[in-house]
Amino acid sequence: MQLDITIILLSVQAVILIKLQNTTMPALNGTFRINFRISQVYFVGVQKSRDPRPIVGSFTFVKPPCVRNMPHSFGTRARTRHMFARSFRHRGMINMSTYLRTFKVGDYVDIKANGAVHKGMPHKFYHGRTGRVYNVTKRALGVRVNKVVGNRIIHKHINVRLEHVHASKCRQDFLDRVKANEIKKKEARVTGVRLAIKREPTQPKAAYTLKTKGVAPVTLAPQPFVDLM
Repeated sequence: MQLDITIILLSVQAVILIKLQNTTMPALNGTFRINFRISQVYFVGVQKSRDPRPIVGSFTFVKPPCVRNMPHSFGTRARTRHMFARSFRHRGMINMSTYLRTFKVGDYVDIKANGAVHKGMPHKFYHGRTGRVYNVTKRALGVRVNKVVGNRIIHKHINVRLEHVHASKCRQDFLDRVKANEIKKKEARVTGVRLAIKREPTQPKAAYTLKTKGVAPVTLAPQPFVDLM
């Protein structure tokens, strides 16, 4: 006797297809379709059999303790459904301006993976990180990124294509402040007045006098306890 079993899992129920061949009873030759829940299994009928009479029976289905519902997935692109998805109205062909940008060694870049380009895509760990360019090639960049592992910082060197890299604005505030300080220094040399170039925290408000315009101020205080009962 040859026994072939096929299991089709659904949301609540499951279907088992059992195929019997070369049995002594001709009525058992064919394919059985079984609908079952966790505890009970019911034979629905016989298919591809000479005998049209259905075989009805029941037995208990025991789930093995070692079977897992879902296997673990630790792939390279695991859990990146929304991370690598392109935003609204940014799908389709990539603009030519993406390939006309100029990067130099020492520039700071933001790594943002583009799901439309699979070549040269960085690992999901580096998505959203900022690094510094250490090598420039024909179609890609070499970026050095700091990765915290335990109690140390590792300088990781990765190769990323141009589609997954954007110029970073992390130093834009610093560069603007340098230009403004140079202008202040030139003015100080001409006028001879010393200026404060360093950044200062927000200072407290200056003292001022509040005029009531003939209205006497009233001191507010909580009233004593009054028993309303």
